[in-house]
Amino acid sequence: YGIDEIELEILQSKVEQRTLNNEVEGLQRELAKALDTIEAIQSSHHIDKQVIVSLKESLESEQMKAKVLKAEDLAMKEQIERFDEVFMAKNDEIDRLQEVVSLKHEVLIDIEKEREQERKTSEI
Repeated sequence: YGIDEIELEILQSKVEQRTLNNEVEGLQRELAKALDTIEAIQSSHHIDKQVIVSLKESLESEQMKAKVLKAEDLAMKEQIERFDEVFMAKNDEIDRLQEVVSLKHEVLIDIEKEREQERKTSEI
């Protein structure tokens, strides 16, 4: 080995070292970009999870509202059924009272006829 050859090897190793350093720096930049991308994806994923949790809570809230409305609807139906029963009972009572009034009216007519007959008989 002569001095020129050693210097040439030193220069070649420096060139190789710079090339490697450039490659390492390039890889480090790519790695930094990849890490930024991963962080962005994780952030997006976290936001997506928050949105999903929010939507789930909203859905649960709507389901509870639906259950309450269903219970209120059932209570209203039961109340309407009770009102119907009371109404029908009152109608039946009115029918019976009308029958009683009709019978009393017939009795009064019969009494009037009897009195009229008695008057006619007593006049003769």
